Amino acid sequence: RCDTDLDLDVLISLLIGGINYLSVLADQADVFNGVPLNSTEGRDRLKSGISQWTDLLFREIRESGR
Repeated sequence: RCDTDLDLDVLISLLIGGINYLSVLADQADVFNGVPLNSTEGRDRLKSGISQWTDLLFREIRESGR
């Protein structure tokens, strides 16, 4: 485990839970919070958001220097 104040288990669980939820929701709804779920544009935005989330998370871990 990393020595940081971040609750990594919770943050990763929220990310995975959100991905799973949107995957299931895409069968029922075309748009969630303004993001089209069933289009290439929407999927690209979601992939970018996941990348941004993980970049921020790992940057914080690196910068904690522990």
